[in-house]
Amino acid sequence: MGVVTTLEGNVTARRAVLPQPVPLKFKDDVFFRDTITTGDQSLARVLLGGKSIVTVRERSVVTITESPGRSYISLESGKIGLAVAREKLAPGESVDVRTPNAVVGVRGTVIVAEVVSAATATSHIYFLRGSGECFAVDQRTGRPIGSPVTLKPLESFKVVGSAARVEPIPASQIGQITAGLEGKGIQHKEAANQEQVKAQVAQATSAVLNAVLGGGVGAAIVAAENSRTLPQTQTAPIVPPIAQALAETQPPPAPSPPAPAPDVPEITITGSRTLASGESLKSFSGTTVRTLLSPFAMIGGTPIDLPGTAAELKANVFRDGLTPAQILAAAQSFGFTTVQQLGFDNLFEVVPGASVTLAGPLVKGNNSVVFAGNSVLNIAGALTGMGTSGLIDLDPSAYSAVGNFVSVGPGATMALAGALMTAADSIVTTTANVLQVGGGTIAASASNSSALVALDRSTMIATSRLVDLQGGATLDWRGTLVASNAGQVTLGGSLFNVAGGSVLRMAGGSLLSLANGSTTSILDGAFLVVSGGSVFQSTSGPLATFAAGRNTLALQNAPLCSTGTCIRLLSTAFNILLRNGAIAANVLVDPSFVAFVGLGGDNGITGVDASRALLVLDGETSRLLLGSSVAPSLTIGPGQLVDRSTGIPQVFSMVTITGGTLTGSDSVTAAALQWTGGQIAGTGALIVSKELELTTSGFKDLRSRTLTSAGTAHFSDTGFLSLAQGAVFNNTGRFEALSDADVANFFSGAATFLNAGTLIKTGAGTTTAFSGVTFNNTGTVDVQSGALSLAAGGTSSGAFTIGGAATLEFAGGVSTLTTASSVTGTGTLRFASGTTNLLGTYLATGPLVFTGGSASFDTLNDIQAASLILQAGTGTFNRALTTGSASISGGTLSGTGDVTVSGPTTWTGGQVAGSGALLGAP
Repeated sequence: MGVVTTLEGNVTARRAVLPQPVPLKFKDDVFFRDTITTGDQSLARVLLGGKSIVTVRERSVVTITESPGRSYISLESGKIGLAVAREKLAPGESVDVRTPNAVVGVRGTVIVAEVVSAATATSHIYFLRGSGECFAVDQRTGRPIGSPVTLKPLESFKVVGSAARVEPIPASQIGQITAGLEGKGIQHKEAANQEQVKAQVAQATSAVLNAVLGGGVGAAIVAAENSRTLPQTQTAPIVPPIAQALAETQPPPAPSPPAPAPDVPEITITGSRTLASGESLKSFSGTTVRTLLSPFAMIGGTPIDLPGTAAELKANVFRDGLTPAQILAAAQSFGFTTVQQLGFDNLFEVVPGASVTLAGPLVKGNNSVVFAGNSVLNIAGALTGMGTSGLIDLDPSAYSAVGNFVSVGPGATMALAGALMTAADSIVTTTANVLQVGGGTIAASASNSSALVALDRSTMIATSRLVDLQGGATLDWRGTLVASNAGQVTLGGSLFNVAGGSVLRMAGGSLLSLANGSTTSILDGAFLVVSGGSVFQSTSGPLATFAAGRNTLALQNAPLCSTGTCIRLLSTAFNILLRNGAIAANVLVDPSFVAFVGLGGDNGITGVDASRALLVLDGETSRLLLGSSVAPSLTIGPGQLVDRSTGIPQVFSMVTITGGTLTGSDSVTAAALQWTGGQIAGTGALIVSKELELTTSGFKDLRSRTLTSAGTAHFSDTGFLSLAQGAVFNNTGRFEALSDADVANFFSGAATFLNAGTLIKTGAGTTTAFSGVTFNNTGTVDVQSGALSLAAGGTSSGAFTIGGAATLEFAGGVSTLTTASSVTGTGTLRFASGTTNLLGTYLATGPLVFTGGSASFDTLNDIQAASLILQAGTGTFNRALTTGSASISGGTLSGTGDVTVSGPTTWTGGQVAGSGALLGAP
């Protein structure tokens, strides 16, 4: 793109293909997407394409890019001067200067651009010669704000935030505007690339000198140059005599560098090629450094007589039941390039001790079908991929490996600035693992957020696993590990396997991302298995991400919980299987960790239930670390007493209590609590942020302490939850009562259940009773099926909903539903004992049943009921009641409101009193 013609001080360039910035020198080339940074008291001048000159002041950051017909100079901070020779531009060609919030189009213009303050988003554009269009842009989206403004010479365009204004430039300010752009020495006698720097840019050079030196110096230089008479055989120097004198402090020009090598692949294969036994396409030894961006090997690239999709490839070429020879013959008939290895050899390999650095892909497969004798890529040395595209890049192609598709052996290393493999409209198959790291290391560069394996409308089939780490391997990745967009993956084994003291660390994305109708099927295994003292750590991303488009993770034979002990994976419906000595204390979870994003609706995980596990932790020293701030686990078994009274709040990822006692004055926070039996006592608060499991027939005894459930609580099986001696259960999340299990007070003292969230009762034919426990509701009680019995009174300002097949019962104490409360639904409201006062909105229409106690309806509205059944107790209606039928066999019907029965009325006993009328059907 350009060449450095002047350089002072410390100037570096950050290049897309290099991990670290490199120092710039006089005559160095400037490449596409280079970011130039100048240090203190530094300056750089760059000639771009023989058409423009840009001068970069000290403490500035500039990125230079281009597209057809347009060059872009992005000024992140600092100041630049720019001159463009109009006559050298093709029609429609221009140079754009961009600051964080302004854009200017330059044609035959001399400007100075400055980012005055990044913090306040202040940019200034100064037109010293020529004219051009400017407009402000939104910093976040890059979209233009308002209409473009045309500026004339000696006018400035100043933008603060999104507000822009045009101001004249006084002559007295030109020196201040160009300050810092002159440097200590100006242009060299020759530019770095003498073939590039010719006399045709003399006007552009002069314009830059005018801008950076001020006072018309550039014009004087041109005038002096024009007055000279040169021999016919001499080429007019680009930098005129006055600049030459100033440039004497710069080093003399060196010979022009040789023309760069053509950027073409080292290996190109078209047609058909067969590799004999013992032959690879490339076996790297020694040291290889390739800075060209083209693929090292290009396989295919010629047209085919078939639509380029994985579906067409599978239907016409890679058909089930065909031998490799038959597949190759079919591929050749459609014009595919084919490669077949006859021996058990690797297609590409890096032998032990070898070091390979590639700026571009290793192999590009386009319209090709390849059968590798062993691995497509086997690394026993060191490989560094500096490109951002896939090291193995398929589009569209079918690649098949007999061994692991990619293998990284003991002591081998692979460092990647982009993906390992990208496959678009392709088929990838292996009779082993897609990626196996056996004692080696794979690491992503600091700026790499790519997926390790990216599938786009592609099919992947592996007999074993997708990612398999063995023998102390390490995989450190910053993006998503496997991303599938409209892709289909079928695996014979687990999706991710970390074994033999290996480490899998995720520092950014998820293990799996599914989008646009993707399916990943695991025929026999788990989503993730960690065994043999290995570690899986995810510091920020979830385990899996589901985007739009009906995506499925399907397990056909997930591990059974009966082979070990299953614990719940936080607030999900999925299990972690602990086996072969694995313990819950080695599952360390950040309480804020989210396991799955986008799950639900059209997105699902199938093949796992309460009896099967999604994750497996195997071995007593294996560990799962989920989240950036992981907390330990706590397990308390029968006979154990754990007293937390340190004065320091206690935080756990998971607390498991199967017996024994947790007590103390410290507050305890846990992401999950699995409580099957035992006692929780003490004075410190207990907060469960995500998942509370109250299961089995074990007796769960809460005394004196307040337990707050902020996530989802499951109350099932037959075991009692006992609240006593000042205990409070505070539901601020979702409490699901699923069975006949009751909440009761067995040990006297105050006991309270506070529902500030949602309580849901389900389980046809079952009853959940609150006996001796005050029930206060400020949230929502949703009785969907079965019965909920409140037998100790309480105050409610929240909502009650009664499903059609459900019953809400008030069975003891004094219950007051305040004027802020509401009752809705078509199910049965029953009064069995105690006193109930209904003062709020009553919109329920189901049956009213009285079997004891007393209930007074002083509601805010009249009452509708499917039926009225009065067997005992007292029903007082001080608002009008309309019911479809009435059956009075005992008790008392009273109140000031009229009771109207639209259907049959049966009165066999009991009393009707009060001033309201009882009106039957005519």
